[in-house]
Amino acid sequence: MALLIHPQLIGLGGPEPERFGPRETSSFEALMATIRADLLADWTLGRMERQTALSRVQVRRHFQTAFGCGPLDWLRQQRLCWARQRLDEPNAPPNGPTGKRRWSWPFDSSPM
Repeated sequence: MALLIHPQLIGLGGPEPERFGPRETSSFEALMATIRADLLADWTLGRMERQTALSRVQVRRHFQTAFGCGPLDWLRQQRLCWARQRLDEPNAPPNGPTGKRRWSWPFDSSPM
């Protein structure tokens, strides 16, 4: 019925893309910088929420819009990528992106 009244609606399809305000965007960008600086930290959705002025729903929406997945899925992908790079470069230092050693491998002869 709506299409009969407003034929210009034909072909408009899905919802409009998510738009975020400048405060939300800057909070999210700051969060991303913090996570990337300490990728191996114990990140939880609650910690991400506390790190920003955003709610859990807003954090999830930002990640979904920016990366097409939730925050913990994105974090897992980033950590796997880091681990893959670490395996590809066996002479790289055993530290994480922050320079702090987080764990040791059972057969890793590097000093802790």
